[in-house]
Amino acid sequence: LMRRYAEKRLKEEKEMKELVEQVADGHKNSKAAKAKLQEIKQRIVKEVSEQSRELLSQALEEAQAELTRKMELIRQIRAF
Repeated sequence: LMRRYAEKRLKEEKEMKELVEQVADGHKNSKAAKAKLQEIKQRIVKEVSEQSRELLSQALEEAQAELTRKMELIRQIRAF
């Protein structure tokens, strides 16, 4: 009877240990998923900032070209 009780307790302890390990693995997986999500968010922010920088650069170039065109037009008008 004592042996059965000891075996039962040992089995219960083993099951509890496995459960604790599963929970710990779940936490590790959760941390890994959060890290992956953070990495994806950072990549998106980087891409958006690069696109914004490119758009601003393009707008600046277009504004500069427009200003140059207007100055040339003014120079031609004064020449007449």
